[in-house]
Amino acid sequence: MKRTAVSLVFAVLICAGHAAPYEEDPIINEDQEIREKRAAPKINRPATVNPDEYLVKFGYLPPVKPGRQYDPNSMVSAIKNFQRMADIPQTGLIDDKTMAMMQAPRCGVVDVEGTNKMGVKKTKFKSKRSKRYAIQGYKWSKTDLTYRFLSFSRDLTERQTRDAIYRAFKLWSDVTKLTFTEITYGTADIMIEFVTRVHSDGPAAAFDGPGGVLAHAYFPENGDAHFDDDEYYTVYKDEGTNLYIVAAHEFGHSLGLGHSSTLGALMYPWYQGYVPNYELPQDDILGIQQLYGMPDTNRPGEGDEDGDGDGDGGETPSKPDPNLPKACTDPFDAIFMDIYSRTYALRGKYIWQLNSNGIEQGFPKKIKAVYKGVPGNLNAAVTSHWTQRTYFFKGERFWRFYGTSVEPGYPKNIKDTGLPKNPDAAFVWGGNGKLYIFKGAQYYEWDEYSQKVADGYPKKIKTYWKGIPSKISAAFRWENGKTYFFKGDKYWRFDDATLKVDKGYPKSKAINWMGCDGASTPNKLLTGGDRPLSRSAGSR
Repeated sequence: MKRTAVSLVFAVLICAGHAAPYEEDPIINEDQEIREKRAAPKINRPATVNPDEYLVKFGYLPPVKPGRQYDPNSMVSAIKNFQRMADIPQTGLIDDKTMAMMQAPRCGVVDVEGTNKMGVKKTKFKSKRSKRYAIQGYKWSKTDLTYRFLSFSRDLTERQTRDAIYRAFKLWSDVTKLTFTEITYGTADIMIEFVTRVHSDGPAAAFDGPGGVLAHAYFPENGDAHFDDDEYYTVYKDEGTNLYIVAAHEFGHSLGLGHSSTLGALMYPWYQGYVPNYELPQDDILGIQQLYGMPDTNRPGEGDEDGDGDGDGGETPSKPDPNLPKACTDPFDAIFMDIYSRTYALRGKYIWQLNSNGIEQGFPKKIKAVYKGVPGNLNAAVTSHWTQRTYFFKGERFWRFYGTSVEPGYPKNIKDTGLPKNPDAAFVWGGNGKLYIFKGAQYYEWDEYSQKVADGYPKKIKTYWKGIPSKISAAFRWENGKTYFFKGDKYWRFDDATLKVDKGYPKSKAINWMGCDGASTPNKLLTGGDRPLSRSAGSR
């Protein structure tokens, strides 16, 4: 199988006054002799960079024959696209900031997603929906992966190297269903080598000594990762090149992620230094979860949420309630997944918590028992995993919650946001992590920081969300990374990577979400591991 290499070069971008404090390395004493023998080589930037060659190398311009020049409009567009990726002002000029980024060591993979250098059809840089992170279109067909060391770093002991690699894989496994297991013989899914100069990839992918290309990796399903052993690798400190951070970035490519234009993201093309107690940024979490879904986690149900001791909706009412929603026939007013990956559906004054099989035991409850201060008969609800805030919309007002507590100053009037009153649905789209609001046959992109609609909106649903009907009743992104749209008893599963409705949809909400099996009431309230195949997570 042909392999597409992802050469990785990093810039050491350490801001003055923000040097990371050292953590004590629990296994550093084992190779103190090695550290005394090898001094960290100085990493120098090249004195000059040819902007034309640079933009060609990283996919912003097509190659031209010797002697020919690019037209000014193409050059300005290419420079702006590069500046957009680098997250610097888009001036269209080779100014000081642009030249500094071009001079900085960085990842050798082309930045323009979809260029022929990545082995797929060439496309324009800016898609109809710009992404904070990039999905390269490659993913593993399984979630239990293996890795094997073919060699180790000369700067570290085998134990230190293994520890750094283990922690790098754990960053990704902690937020997905993925598992990683080291094997010591045979062919692993991800083969790891520490090599120099020309190695197993051949002359075209040769390393270049200290300070240039640090490493490269391959996209699935050939996820091998090679590290330049001429670099000075360290662990638990920002001196030299931190292997943990480099490896975590590389394994993002091994799992199918491209580069992110978000400064601070792990998949940002430039190395940003060592950070103690590093946590995977939300940008990278959203990207990897779009490919592999969220981790399997069982969450306990709530009890007397409002703390007044009377239950107040904390249990299913023992007496008939004419306002109690009909699980198998009533449409959703809204559906969302909170920051703890709990799925909630709302109807009237009540809320259901749903699991992979149907309704969680103890539900429905009154909405105010879980989210005190939220009225019934809502129009839409959504949780932003960027800010960890949950929004509820009704009529001309909206509420913002942190956890289960309403924030000061809310509710607010919707008229100053540019959003329509009585929206149909709200959700975070997996393609770029942004908030979208649907109303009738149109949709809006909403910036939760400015609380304004983005320029150029609204747009027509049918133009960008092919196969999704107008006037939907609810929508959300579920744990498998797919976006679901609901209307009446029907729901559509939308693949955020292909921008299409999956085959076999629409399906029945009552059967696949509420556990009704065609009955007028749920025939069983299922929890835990009691999971019939007809209502498994995969069947949704």
